[in-house]
Amino acid sequence: MSSVDSTPPFLPPVLENIPQELRESPQWVAWIAVPNPKRGKPDKVPVNAKTGRPGSTTNPETWASFDVAAKFYQGKLGKLHTIWTRDGNKTGPIAGVGFVLTEDSPFVGIDIDHCIDSQGNIASFAQQIINRMGSYTEVSPSGTGIRIFVKGNMPTSGFKNTDVGLEVYKSKRYLTVTGRPLREFQIVENQGALDSLTSEYKSDAHKKKEPPLMKQKQTHPRKEPRNDIDQMEHISVLKDDSILHEKILASKNGDLFTQLYFEGDISNYPSQSEADLALCNILAFWTRKNPEWIDRLFRDSALHRPEKWDSVRVRGETYGEATIAKAIASTTAVYDPTDTSDSSDSEAIETKGNLFLPPPPPVPLKAFPPQVATLLKEASAAFTVPMQIQE
Repeated sequence: MSSVDSTPPFLPPVLENIPQELRESPQWVAWIAVPNPKRGKPDKVPVNAKTGRPGSTTNPETWASFDVAAKFYQGKLGKLHTIWTRDGNKTGPIAGVGFVLTEDSPFVGIDIDHCIDSQGNIASFAQQIINRMGSYTEVSPSGTGIRIFVKGNMPTSGFKNTDVGLEVYKSKRYLTVTGRPLREFQIVENQGALDSLTSEYKSDAHKKKEPPLMKQKQTHPRKEPRNDIDQMEHISVLKDDSILHEKILASKNGDLFTQLYFEGDISNYPSQSEADLALCNILAFWTRKNPEWIDRLFRDSALHRPEKWDSVRVRGETYGEATIAKAIASTTAVYDPTDTSDSSDSEAIETKGNLFLPPPPPVPLKAFPPQVATLLKEASAAFTVPMQIQE
C-alpha cells in the first residue's frame, strides 16, 4: 500500500445523501480506480473495507457495514492502494464506496452507462427507464451514467445489454454509490416495471446472433477437427457447426450454452474471463478438445472480444490460446458421437453457471507429518471444492 496521493477522476460520494435503507444493510465495500488503457477508463475494483484486501461480490466475509466502509473511504480518499489478486497486483486510488447486491436483500440495481451528455441532458431511453421505475436514482461516479435502486425480484442474477449500455442485477454484483440523486425518490417496490424492463431489454440479447439453423455463413474459415472417428454417420456432426449447436442446446448445458454463446450474458460470473473459460469448457467437451475448432467457435460467439482474445500474454501465447489450453487441461471427458444415450452429455461439464473444476484426488494424510496433516484438514473446509481426505 502506498501513501502517494492521486486524484481519482470520479465524483466523490456524498455519504449523507445515500438512502438509509441501503446504509442499514451490511453489504458495503470500498473500491479503487485501477487504470485500464485498453478500455480507456479505469476498472472499479472492490476492496474489503475491514482489511484493505480484495473484495468479492460473492463472499460476505469481505463486506462491511456502511459506517466501516465510509470510514475506510474517508481515511484513504485519493491515496494509492494495492491489492493482490489471482490476476496480479492491482493499484489505484481509493475512489468511493459500493453496495453489494444479494439474493436475500430486496434490492435490484440498474446501471445505465453514457446516458448523460456534457450539458447534463439525459438520453430519452434512460429517462423513460427512470420514469418507469419511479425509484431512487443517482448520478454515477463518472457523471455520465445513472444508477437506480428498486425493490423486486428477478428470475436470474441479472443481465447485460451492451447495445444500450444497460445492466440490471439482483445478485453477484456491486454498484458504486455516489449519494448524488437526480430526484429525491425513495427506494420503492416496482415488480411490474422490472418485469417489463427485463422483457424489453434482455430479449434484445438474443438478436446478437442468429438462431443456429439460420446461420448463412461462418465468420472464420473452417478447419477440420483432428480427431478421427470411424463411424461415418456421425462425421457430419463434426463438420457442421449448426448441427453441433443443436446437439449442445439439447444437452444438460443447453441453457448455459445459450446464455454464454448466443446472449453473451456473463451475469453468473465474477468476470468475463471466467465466463470465457466456462464456454471453452463446454466447447472442449463437444469438440473433443480440438483447439482450432474451439477457437473458431468462440470467435463466432457473443462473448468474443477481438482485442482481448488476440492479446499476447507474458509467455508469448494469446489470451485466447491460454484460455483454450486451460479448458482442455481441465476437461476430463469428451463427447462420444457413437453414444446415443443421454449419458454422452456427462456431468464432467455440468458447470451450472460456475467454472468447471474436476474433483480433486484424495489427500493421504498419513504421508504428511502430523502438523501438516492438521493444517490440511483445516484448509479443506475452506476450499470451494473440498479436498477428499484419506485418513
